[in-house]
Amino acid sequence: MSQLTRQQSGGFTLADCVTLDELQTAAAAGTVNQLIDGVDWAYAQLPAVDLTPAQWEIVGHGHSFLADGLTAPRVRVYWQDVMKGVYRLVDGAYKPETMYLGNVVPRTAGRQRPRQK
Repeated sequence: MSQLTRQQSGGFTLADCVTLDELQTAAAAGTVNQLIDGVDWAYAQLPAVDLTPAQWEIVGHGHSFLADGLTAPRVRVYWQDVMKGVYRLVDGAYKPETMYLGNVVPRTAGRQRPRQK
């Protein structure tokens, strides 16, 4: 065997790939977000919570928050339509599991392709 090409991995296929030249061209044009998927794509199976300004004030500092009536074990949290983290329900409050405070890609950006299993 002289070559091995992976056809699929983690829900991505060769059709989802872009070349380095395509990426460099998009970077120069400021259109990279049209080629890549936002971080929330990886968490599409989790319910989304749009934070209130009061909740964002707490979450922005990495603290837990309360969500009345919500009982999902894990949620993805959004502030101004941008995913900022994944929170886990512990003792009635959502506590930070993974934070993406530097993320600026809106949930509507990217290629908008269905997640494959």
